[in-house]
Formats: sequence, C-alpha cells, structure tokens
Amino acid sequence: MMQGLEVKNRLQELLAIAEEKSLKNLCFDTLQTMMRCRYVDDKMQKLVRQNKGGTFHLCANGHEMIGALSALSLKPGKDWGLPYYRDRAFALGLGCTLEEVLGAFLAREVDHHSGGRMMPEHFSHKALRIPCQSSVVGSQFLQAVGVAKAARLADTDEVVYVSAGDGATSQGDFHEALNYACIHKLSVIFVIQDNGWAISVPVEEQTAGGSIVHMARGYVGLTVHDVDGCDFEQVSKALDASVRKGPRRAWPFTYRGKDPTSWSPQ
Repeated sequence: MMQGLEVKNRLQELLAIAEEKSLKNLCFDTLQTMMRCRYVDDKMQKLVRQNKGGTFHLCANGHEMIGALSALSLKPGKDWGLPYYRDRAFALGLGCTLEEVLGAFLAREVDHHSGGRMMPEHFSHKALRIPCQSSVVGSQFLQAVGVAKAARLADTDEVVYVSAGDGATSQGDFHEALNYACIHKLSVIFVIQDNGWAISVPVEEQTAGGSIVHMARGYVGLTVHDVDGCDFEQVSKALDASVRKGPRRAWPFTYRGKDPTSWSPQ
C-alpha cells in the first residue's frame, strides 16, 4: 500500500505528465491555426492581385502565433474577443471557419461577420462573442472596456480580449480605455501587435520616445508584458499570467513579412 508521501509524489508525476500533454496539444492546435491562417492569407493576396475578389487585403503574415495562442487561451462563447483587422488567426483560433472568413472577404452572404456586408477583415460572430466593430482605427478599445464593465456589473468571470496594431495606440481611445480599465480593475487583456509600422509610418515618427511599452507602464495597476509575439513560450507565459487576473497588456513584437495592405506597398 502506498504511503501518504508516495501518493503525493505520484500525483505530482501524473500532473506533470498531464501538463506536458496539454502543452503539446496546445502547441499542435496553435500551429494548425497558424497554418490555416497563412493559407487563407496567401489565397486572399492572390485573389486581390488577380482582381477576382476582395476590395483590398490586410496581410496577417507574422501575426499568426500571438492571435492563435490568445484565442486558444480563452473560452469560446463565454469570454469576449475584439480582434483588429490583422488578427485573423485569433478569429480562426476561437472557432470561425475558413469558409465564412473567406466568404466575408469576398462579400458573399455568410451567417456571421455582418453577412459579408462589411469591409474585409471586420470579424464578428455572435455565438463566439466577437462583437461587430467599426472601421475607425482603435475604436475597439472602448468597446472592450464597456463589455468588461458590463461583465463586472453582472458579477461574471468573463475575460475580454482586445487587440490592435502599434499605430492604434496613437488614438485617444487607447489611453481612455487603459485608464478606465485600471480605475475599475476590469478583466481586459490588451494585446498590441507591434511590427514597427502604422501602415506606412514608422514607430519613431508616431510615438514619443519610440516606445509604447514605457508609456503604458505609467498606468498604475496595469501589468505590461513585453514579449516576442513569434515566441510560443514567451507569449504562453504572458497569457498564463494575464488571463483572469485583471487588466493586463501584452506587448508582443512581431515582424512584417509582406506589404501591410494590398494598396500600400513597402
């Protein structure tokens, strides 16, 4: 018969095995989502250049991992997601299908994403709790803290994810949202995908001091994670520390591998 200490050690071994298996599954699911995102991204790029569909294309290359892993860290149908236009991997990771994402891009009638009537990359899905968004850059920040405040009043443990590029942090909505989230200690994860460019404007020409990380750390109560958005381990640790622990802001660095939009070549 196993003694108390032996039982404890065995349980710890089993937990370690379970955690390792869970991590492997998460790695596989993340990679699968990234590959699906890259596939449809390349397809959209070709369709636009062939003038066969899509009014324009917003490339997500290099942004896939942070979006996919963030989505897989949430609970679909319970938590909320407000991804920006380059966060296609988040939409796919949370449960949107390739058919509906591509259909919306081609302005076809689909069940979600405003029935294909919005501009490309305007993700929305009622069942997955992705609200319909505006085309105005940065407007999703205030939507996110509004949803988080409603969840707080309803006394739920829902988490709200909101993402944007570094250019959107120059908008007043960003600072209003951070301030409000910190004052009310809301469960919002702000993910800023910094590729160093706001479409065609470099970060040093739009951000004082050239670092949004340093600026964000001035908000009392906000924890900032400055990580490489293409590094699975770094992003995973930041998300583990952020989910369900009040206002957080992950600051992932990503690279821009292709033109940011179909109409703004490098």
